[in-house]
Amino acid sequence: MFGRVVRIAILLFEVVWFNIIVPGHTRGIVVVQSGATSTETCPLCAAVACPLCAQHAAPNSSKNPTPADRANCAICQFMAHLSLPPVYDFRPASLKLLELLPVPQPQTRESVALIDHAHCRGPPAPTV
Repeated sequence: MFGRVVRIAILLFEVVWFNIIVPGHTRGIVVVQSGATSTETCPLCAAVACPLCAQHAAPNSSKNPTPADRANCAICQFMAHLSLPPVYDFRPASLKLLELLPVPQPQTRESVALIDHAHCRGPPAPTV
């Protein structure tokens, strides 16, 4: 029973994440910055005034994202760096003309060997 609940919860999370949050997010609201303090990279810490953070900054939701913020969008970076499985191509090879072969010269025979049908199996020959 617990396994079913976990699977349904994961399925609901994936449905919400991939169908609502990723397509509908505003680029640049959550920004990835190198060398930034924890309040700049974590909007939740800045919003709730986390006592573990050294500095408390104002939430980033009131201002419009700049082009630099849009280029460093955390959600877009996360989705771009997912490890995707390899793609296998099961299509058959294309049927195209590879080369034109020369027409062979006709071969002639001097005589045709006749096949003697008298030696094949069959009913016994009548005796006279």
